[in-house]
Amino acid sequence: MDNPFYLLPNRGTAKRNGSTSTLRLVSGKYLLKTAKTESLTLFIYQHALDQFNKLVTLKKSDVWIYPNTDNTDHVCEKSITKQVGDRQLPAYRERMSGRSKHCDTLLLSGGKWTPHDLRRTGATTMGNLGIRPDVIELCLNHIEQNEMKRTYQHQKLTAERVQAWKLLGERLALLTSEGANNIVVGNFAEVTRLIII
Repeated sequence: MDNPFYLLPNRGTAKRNGSTSTLRLVSGKYLLKTAKTESLTLFIYQHALDQFNKLVTLKKSDVWIYPNTDNTDHVCEKSITKQVGDRQLPAYRERMSGRSKHCDTLLLSGGKWTPHDLRRTGATTMGNLGIRPDVIELCLNHIEQNEMKRTYQHQKLTAERVQAWKLLGERLALLTSEGANNIVVGNFAEVTRLIII
């Protein structure tokens, strides 16, 4: 967890943390098998694929991206969340014994965050990029809450999901690029409306 690529699959794919899953990367598709819902295909854009490949070069197991300590299985599903929390301790807090010495590596000025926040951020970013809410819900692999829709509508919206992942990837690539310090984030539609009035 002491390398910056640890959370990249979550950041780049808005994958649910803690969901038991099997991953297969096949020709730009991230095939995700979960216990909670039916299988999901996430369409991988170049930025996420590049980051994932960096992570693969750092792995210490032939089988697992995140192996447990004796390399017999994957880490506990709660490990990522606990390790992210361990790295957000203020300087005055004493670290727990046997835990990382890097207590403030992930500490942000806006307060504590969790890996699940990366899903929310990915969904919000997609929405801000103009992706329809129903497409975002499919990208997140959420179960349709409306029973009538869930019963009668089974469309996959594949082209729309591919576009959503592509736009998210382009945005993340821009935000993590060399010139990222020149990016201004804001709701410019609101500013424009205020200026016109």
